[in-house]
Amino acid sequence: MNKYKVVVSDLDGTLLDNDKKISKENSLAICEMTDMGVDFVASSGRCLSEMPKEVMNNPHIRYVSCSDGAVIYDKTTGEAIVKNYLPREVAKKCVDILRDYEILPMTHINGGLYIDRDRFDHEIYAYNNVTAPFERLMGEIGIRIRDCLTETEKSDESELLCVFFHSQTELEECVERLLQLGEVKIASSEEYNIEIYHKNAGKGRALYPLAEFLGCDISEIIAVGDSKNDFEMVTEAGLGLAMSNSMPELLEIADKVICSNLEHSAKFILENYIK
Repeated sequence: MNKYKVVVSDLDGTLLDNDKKISKENSLAICEMTDMGVDFVASSGRCLSEMPKEVMNNPHIRYVSCSDGAVIYDKTTGEAIVKNYLPREVAKKCVDILRDYEILPMTHINGGLYIDRDRFDHEIYAYNNVTAPFERLMGEIGIRIRDCLTETEKSDESELLCVFFHSQTELEECVERLLQLGEVKIASSEEYNIEIYHKNAGKGRALYPLAEFLGCDISEIIAVGDSKNDFEMVTEAGLGLAMSNSMPELLEIADKVICSNLEHSAKFILENYIK
């Protein structure tokens, strides 16, 4: 009998290679895990519409944890089995703080990614330190609206605010003010970026309702990642794994350090911790 019943994996820098693909070796490993009764869950800061086709089209990845754990979807039914949206009053407090800074905001609402239509400009994105791949993604799937911040505070289904800063100093000051609210958590997936979500969400916090839904204990979950927004789930899971290409802080807190994202993480986990 398998000691572990669920594997929760980050995507970028973890399950996906540098071309944002799932290797053949990883695909076969995920298939074998599910045949053994082990659920494989994709976890990301991305919203549902941002999830790579590699993940959405894989029949052996049934559950996807989106927006840093704010929402978990069952792909088979289309149902959101976990929902932790930003309440309007909390979103408004966050927006009031964010408006004091020179930022480029994007928002995740009900599975969609929304961007300011009048600010989708290469110079503006570069000024706010948005990476070229992320800018391309915004052009492909971003839903263009008048004002992301206003839309966020008006919605009852706001999952996450993704914000890029021009200044690291302003970023740090803003984070301090946001955390003082006591109602949100802050993560980061890129430099000059923060991701704001409700205190009941988060990749790690989401493991608990996920475990309850799947009928297992948190100790029976393996979590693996490589970046700041993976800290919580790596420390909360029964076995927390860091990729060898992880940021140094994650390497220090993980239970084990495994291979790089170019060496087939799902295959490594299957062979070393599942079989």
